[in-house]
Amino acid sequence: MADFSKITPEVLRSIAYFTEEKGDPARCVCWEDALPAFRRELPDLAHTYDHMIAAKRKLEYYTRAFVQQLEEQAERLEGPQ
Repeated sequence: MADFSKITPEVLRSIAYFTEEKGDPARCVCWEDALPAFRRELPDLAHTYDHMIAAKRKLEYYTRAFVQQLEEQAERLEGPQ
């Protein structure tokens, strides 16, 4: 029998709200408490969450790196002031 001790309808509604209405399910604070239960009972959901977090980190990293590269390029083009 499945143990959904931390997976309540309220938790799922919160995740759905942040996914559908806010566009960022990672903002839902219930993940920390519910993730172990998701890993046991809904591993596909936990796996998807892990990939979403990894993708978000990669996007942030590459965006920062690209902005830094553009700023450095602009400084080189401007030359010494």
